Amino acid sequence: MCGECHTTAYRKGYDDATDSYRTTWAEAKVGCQACHGGGRAHTESTRAVATAGQGTPRPTANRALAGAHAQVDQCAACHARRTRLVEDAMAGAPLLDQFMPDNLRADLYHADGQQLEEVFEYGSYRQSRMYQAGVACTDCHDPHSGKRRAEGNALCTACHNATPDRARFPGLLAKDYDAPAHHFHTAGEAGSQCVDCHMPSRNYMVVHGRRDHAIRIPRPDLGAKLGTPNACQDCHADRSAEWAAQAITRHFGPRSQPPHYGEILTVARRGEPDAAQPLNALISDMAQPAIVRATAVEALAALGGAAPAALHDPDPVVRATAAAAFAARPAEERLARLPALLSDPLRAVRIAAARGLADVDEGRLSTEQRAQLHAGLAAFVAAQQAMADMPSAQLNLAGLAAARRDPAGAERHYRRALARDAQLQAARLGLATLLAGSAREDEAERVLREGLARSAQPGELHFALGLLAGQRKQWEKASYELRAAAALMPDHPRVRRNLDAVERYLQQRR
Repeated sequence: MCGECHTTAYRKGYDDATDSYRTTWAEAKVGCQACHGGGRAHTESTRAVATAGQGTPRPTANRALAGAHAQVDQCAACHARRTRLVEDAMAGAPLLDQFMPDNLRADLYHADGQQLEEVFEYGSYRQSRMYQAGVACTDCHDPHSGKRRAEGNALCTACHNATPDRARFPGLLAKDYDAPAHHFHTAGEAGSQCVDCHMPSRNYMVVHGRRDHAIRIPRPDLGAKLGTPNACQDCHADRSAEWAAQAITRHFGPRSQPPHYGEILTVARRGEPDAAQPLNALISDMAQPAIVRATAVEALAALGGAAPAALHDPDPVVRATAAAAFAARPAEERLARLPALLSDPLRAVRIAAARGLADVDEGRLSTEQRAQLHAGLAAFVAAQQAMADMPSAQLNLAGLAAARRDPAGAERHYRRALARDAQLQAARLGLATLLAGSAREDEAERVLREGLARSAQPGELHFALGLLAGQRKQWEKASYELRAAAALMPDHPRVRRNLDAVERYLQQRR
């Protein structure tokens, strides 16, 4: 897992059939070709120029490093939380042809988009005004030394100063930012550095401090509402978020703060049904960062909603997210919306659309669409095979096999997923459901009971055992398991509904 970013031309070489590796790499470090692509033409032309004593060496292959957004995407191959789509990634290829970056998932980011777990820089930076304005990674970082282009506040004031370069960045304000009048702290002390307020740091792997690259304006007022961190309390840990918000108001005066997407995502994360309307508004607000709108698409899908317009969004991350979300929609909706994305220019979008159509009647598709579907599904399988040593990839392959009506293949991949991670509850539940549907109830019960001792959240397993007992008309056992599930998941509506039905039936029998 470390090798693919810390070496050059890394190839995992995992063989799913034999559960073995034949891993190779070109350099045991990040060399030129890791970012610039294959260098044969460059080195050969350099030698020729040196021999002839004249001419110009051919440049390396990767032209994508020139544009700001394309450059950020190049860096994201390693500086992002993402899912690999191909075994051999190539410098210069579009990001979504090789990886699918994660959105602002609740287990990775706070609701307002601040970093929570180790997310590297990409997901944070895509939220920033710097990204929207076209600031590239190399504006602040030297890509070869890995060092910043300037130290301290000099890095930020290279652009943010009293005489800004508006030719490249028209939105810059003329202002002296490196002054107590702006940061209202003593110069040279804590709180006076731009990064203290705009890029708070969080430690990962115990010792690795990583700054949040969303480069946001501190909003302790938002933290007070949502319970999210704020930069002020990094230094003033003994004070409240409310105190920090009041301090900013005293210094700058009352300011009207626009609604923040964190407020909408907080309500959505609580599963409140009235979040659907603001989520739809957020998805259609093109002034919002694309990663935020994609996150809103996921949140809406979790509430049972859909955003058809997002399938045609200009940003490919939004399109891919919307296609993946549509996989849960009824077949008629999927057939009406997803075939158009089977020919999308980017692999991640095509894969998501194909996976969403995996179980439909192919007779409803045109000959061209069927060919595109098969190509998309083959790309989906190749993406999972590239990561087949990971239990999640085996789970994805099991789900595809089940959708394609291949129970033997589904069982094989469910079992491989559990062999790699016995605590992967989704695989255990999927396998049990498959076995129960094949009249192998005893095996299904054994699979579920094996998971009880391993699971940190066994409520779903008890629920599945209750449903299985009901399927076998073992009503007393069903009642026992459903009661156990209800005790662990008191707010789960399906558990309560099934338990009430079983209890009524038993009461009638008595």
